[in-house]
Amino acid sequence: MDLSDTTDLDLVQEIRDGNTQSFQVLMDRYKNPIYQMAYRMILDPFEAEDLLQVVFLQVYRNLSTFKPQGSFRAWIFTIARNTCLNEIRRRRRKPVKSLDELTSDSQKIPFQVVDHEQQNANQILLQDELVDILGRILKEVPEKQRTALLLYQQENLSYDEISKILGCSIGATKSLIFRAREHLKVRLRPYLNEGAWTPAVFL
Repeated sequence: MDLSDTTDLDLVQEIRDGNTQSFQVLMDRYKNPIYQMAYRMILDPFEAEDLLQVVFLQVYRNLSTFKPQGSFRAWIFTIARNTCLNEIRRRRRKPVKSLDELTSDSQKIPFQVVDHEQQNANQILLQDELVDILGRILKEVPEKQRTALLLYQQENLSYDEISKILGCSIGATKSLIFRAREHLKVRLRPYLNEGAWTPAVFL
């Protein structure tokens, strides 16, 4: 039975009716964006994998509390963000590893796909360097601003959905996104002026 085209709300109802296959469809649908969100907040790829499992466990346990008239996307991203924030708070109470100690590989965030067949070696190196720069600059953006921007630009969530996830007004959500973009513009200006690369997906 192909459930790939089934809506989130229909899948939720089928899970409530005992169809475990429907939950696997939901997991397949959201595992990549949830992982990316966790990774961008935690900046640890292995921890992000663990948190992904925790998020889906929380989703399964709390599915009965989801109200069908709401946005499932907003609901699951809210659980994901709260799970990550709890992990961040735990680390602050009992730090295991400083974010500054992360390797350069784990700091890289794949925001753009590089076509290696169409670019020469120098262009590829430049692209990788700039992606790494963008990842490091994004780390400077306050968590709430960064999350708002990424949910809006990368996951195409609406202002209303993001406001529910962040627990703030739509106006405040727009302000968070604006301030995150402005921070990126200022920090990326030297690279943009050189004309080497333009991260239009964020700016």
